[in-house]
Amino acid sequence: MDTLTSLNLSFSIIESEQFRKLLRLLSQSTPFVPNFHSGRTIQRRLQTTVKDQQKNILRMLPSYAKLSTSLDCWTSPFQQAFMAITSYFLDQNWDYREVLLGFDPLEGTHTGLNLGLVLTDTLQKYQIMDRIMAITTDNASNNQTMITSI
Repeated sequence: MDTLTSLNLSFSIIESEQFRKLLRLLSQSTPFVPNFHSGRTIQRRLQTTVKDQQKNILRMLPSYAKLSTSLDCWTSPFQQAFMAITSYFLDQNWDYREVLLGFDPLEGTHTGLNLGLVLTDTLQKYQIMDRIMAITTDNASNNQTMITSI
C-alpha cells in the first residue's frame, strides 16, 4: 500500500498480471512471498488508515482549544466536484497539528447551500462544530452564501 500511494499508482495496478510478475521476479532472491490483494481491498485499508490517523490527531486537540479551518473546492477534468476540509490547531505541547477532515465529492454544484451542508455534516461528524475559530476560503461568491447558510 505504501508503495502504491507514494508513487501515485492506481490501486488497480495490483490486479495487473504484468505488475504481479514484476513483484514475483523481485521476490525470487528473498524469503518474501508476495501477497496480492485486490485494488478494492487496498483502497479499504487505506481509508481505514486515514480514519485512524484523523482520530489520533484529533485526540491531541486540547479540550479548551479552537480550530482554524480551510476549505477548497474544485472540479476535476472529469467534471466531478470535490471539497477538501482541513483543520489546524496547537496541541497541549504547542506543536502545530493539521488534519484533513474531509475530501468528499460534492453532489450537484458548488452552491453555498450545498457547501454549507457538506461542511456542517463534516464538523458534526467529528463533534467539533462549536470549536471552530475561523474558516478560510478563497474569494468565490458562493463562500459568503455558505457562511450565511451555516
